[in-house]
Amino acid sequence: MLRTRTLSTRNILRPTTRLQSCREIRTLASTYVPELLPHEQEPFDVTTTPDYTKYHPKISSISKHLSDLSPYPQHSPYINPQHYYQNIVLDDWSARKPHPVSLRQLAAFGKALNEDKIITSANFVRLELPIRLAIKLKELQSLPFDVVNNFHLAKVYESYYDIFDRFRKLSPIKSIEDNTRFCHDLEDVLTDINLLNLPNLLMGALECCILDSLPSKKLDELVSSLLRARISRRLILEEHLSLTHNFMKDPNQSRSHNFIGDIFFKCSAVEHLNISSDNATKFINKIYPGVKVPKLIIKGDKDLKFQFLTSHLHYLFGEILRNCYEATVKTFLASGPGPNDEPFPVEVQVINNQDHISFRFSDRGGGVTDIKPISKVWSFSKDAELAKLSLSNFHQLPNFQTLTNSIKSTKTMKTLARKSLMQTSVGVLDENFVKEATLIDLIQRPGEYKLGLGLAMCKVYADYWNGDLVLHSLSGYGTDTYLKLGKLGAANHDDKLQLDRV
Repeated sequence: MLRTRTLSTRNILRPTTRLQSCREIRTLASTYVPELLPHEQEPFDVTTTPDYTKYHPKISSISKHLSDLSPYPQHSPYINPQHYYQNIVLDDWSARKPHPVSLRQLAAFGKALNEDKIITSANFVRLELPIRLAIKLKELQSLPFDVVNNFHLAKVYESYYDIFDRFRKLSPIKSIEDNTRFCHDLEDVLTDINLLNLPNLLMGALECCILDSLPSKKLDELVSSLLRARISRRLILEEHLSLTHNFMKDPNQSRSHNFIGDIFFKCSAVEHLNISSDNATKFINKIYPGVKVPKLIIKGDKDLKFQFLTSHLHYLFGEILRNCYEATVKTFLASGPGPNDEPFPVEVQVINNQDHISFRFSDRGGGVTDIKPISKVWSFSKDAELAKLSLSNFHQLPNFQTLTNSIKSTKTMKTLARKSLMQTSVGVLDENFVKEATLIDLIQRPGEYKLGLGLAMCKVYADYWNGDLVLHSLSGYGTDTYLKLGKLGAANHDDKLQLDRV
């Protein structure tokens, strides 16, 4: 009986409780929201669609992307409830041991080519690529949910998984004909599938800054790690493509004793500095039309020639010189120059050491005054407001906007990459640039679009090549930027076995 009474009492109290709650809601509504009272409401026609534009003028276009915010976006072929079972495959590959490659091994392998070596190289790439991607995919999966589910970082994840899934299913390469088909797949990775990973990675990092999704140190470690891994994978792929191309062109080609790899070119320091200076001048002319541009004065070892990857060299030189020129012109204009006055020149000191090459860029641009502490220039983590500005500029970059707004075929992607590349003087240097069209687009982006990530990326690229990037600034005077690059032919670098570094 006691149990029945208790249940009965509860059943009696429930309607009363709901009724009291309803009365409280009406009381609150009449107190704080008088327009909700029945006698003041306008007649509502259920057959008409409400006007939601009062909440946001572009709400219709925004609402189309609401499904992308769910844990399993509708557009994603991989981020779905079944992905757990796909992870079983991923676990097997991520448990395998990757094989770091030293420059000495690279040089020895490419000095004398034959059909067996080309097939061996192809099978190495066929297995190494999915292993390395599987490791990075597992690292991405270990990130906090709001980081890995970021729209741009999810795109990077999907691209990695797509390449991993394609290459893990490839059959062993047994002939030159098999290798020819395999090289077509590698070209797709370099110029199509992987084309937007770099901008998506950087935009994802900026959104993490805005949302405070990851501490600064961890964000820097994540982006730097993914960038270094990206460089290593691309070098392995590009080297095999170059070996295949040269073998098919001339199977009996002889190599010099100091040969390193087919993708590395003999670079003249003066020539490449002048090319980057010309591009920086065009950049300044667009921002400050009619204003005199600083002259470039090169000192030191002007005859220096060294083997390097040209696209990376131009990115490093380009970003540093753009900053030097822009700071110098701003200071020059602020001084109220006369018609015959000229801005201070930018000086570059070229130093050739036993195991590395150094470039000291000196400008009279007033020093770095807007970033404190100065070490922040090396960080991908930005203040929320600065990150919003950088992200907005990223979305307005002409080439990236074209590629992100529509899905294009591989052939169209390659055409766009080549078109973008040939608009600059660096395009005539070598065909290898076409594979790094995204990096070239960053170099020649319009001057009005500030990204704030150029020096941070340069730091990663310099570190990858056993070098460093250091900046010394004197407020009110100028800045010295020291770029150090490991000499690729140096004995103490050739034998280093590192997974994501040369």
